[in-house]
Amino acid sequence: MADLTGFEKGLLPSRYTVKRGAWLFISIVIIALLAVNFALKFYTSHYLNEATKLKKEIESKTAFFMQNLSQAEAVNFYSKAVNLKQLFDQHIYASKLIAAIEQSTHPFVFLKKLDVDAENNKAILSGQAQSSKVLAEQMVLWRSSAFFADPQLSSVNINENGSVSFAASFILRQKF
Repeated sequence: MADLTGFEKGLLPSRYTVKRGAWLFISIVIIALLAVNFALKFYTSHYLNEATKLKKEIESKTAFFMQNLSQAEAVNFYSKAVNLKQLFDQHIYASKLIAAIEQSTHPFVFLKKLDVDAENNKAILSGQAQSSKVLAEQMVLWRSSAFFADPQLSSVNINENGSVSFAASFILRQKF
């Protein structure tokens, strides 16, 4: 009877058997797992050592900072850090507010200063208008704007050249 597989016996080396092939596969898998385990332990210990070094460095710098800094300076530094955080929190939407102000500003009004109270949703603008008529037109623009409510002039000074310096406050209708 002919061999249906098409293989002749004796073509495979006698030392290569299924049993030996299975052991070879298992040993390669175990060696690979051990290598991965060793690599992970090495990298983990390396990063833990780096984290420990950084923690010790932060603690030493904090101790140095506290020894060389008076309480008033520490409070002042903390206050500046808190103010900076509040500024960054408010700065996220500043571009929308600036765009809204640009859209509703008269061409002959020059704005010099903007103070925004984000918690109360109020703004104070100071600037200079070419004339009192231009300032009146600017007030009409702010009153008709979808962004500003209740515009009020808080100070008005007529300059020698006829221009008008002013400060105006208003409530922002949208949260910026």
